[in-house]
Amino acid sequence: MEVKSYGGNGWAVFIMSAEGAVSNVTLHQPASPLETVIHKGCFDIVSMTGSYLPSKTDGVSSLKGGFAISLVGADGRIFGGGLAGPLIAASPVQ
Repeated sequence: MEVKSYGGNGWAVFIMSAEGAVSNVTLHQPASPLETVIHKGCFDIVSMTGSYLPSKTDGVSSLKGGFAISLVGADGRIFGGGLAGPLIAASPVQ
């Protein structure tokens, strides 16, 4: 939400990489973008990319874009998808 707030101020926001750990992630599934899955626990970020771009249509401002993230769990399983909810830091995140 913090990253998205910069886009709400008329700024374009680009995430090229990230590192750290997150918890309780909600993702869109690549095969079914309308479906979401909640993963509970602590996960390390493998990669994260995306952008929010300010847009104006008929005088109405909005943000377009989103983020894709890949994560790894304590069991070594790697998974990912489009971010569909809040991303909560479980460690310092850059």
